[in-house]
Amino acid sequence: DAWRPILGRRKRAPDGVIRLEASGAFLLRARDGAETTLGTVLTWRAPEMIALDIAYDTGVDHPTHAEILFTPDEAGTWVTIEHRAKPASEHLWDDRVAAYAVAWDLVLHNLLQAARG
Repeated sequence: DAWRPILGRRKRAPDGVIRLEASGAFLLRARDGAETTLGTVLTWRAPEMIALDIAYDTGVDHPTHAEILFTPDEAGTWVTIEHRAKPASEHLWDDRVAAYAVAWDLVLHNLLQAARG
């Protein structure tokens, strides 16, 4: 659900469900059952880390890479995101990096709202 406002903006499936699965699937499932591959889950070490190749904005031949780290502390959980170009997406990175920052801000905002209930 944290990803929905980002992808809904893109008109792909505003009522869809984003799924990250330990099997490696990272996809958007629309209400009608149609699926769009958003990338690949490379590593899933719950509860501390997820690594993704993200292809929804660059295409499967030019994915970017993100590592999301979850670090508990007495006040809650720190979420650290490192999102970078891979060699195949370096030529696309500069034109998209500002949009990625906005997207991650939305994801983090929605995660915080979900954590608060």
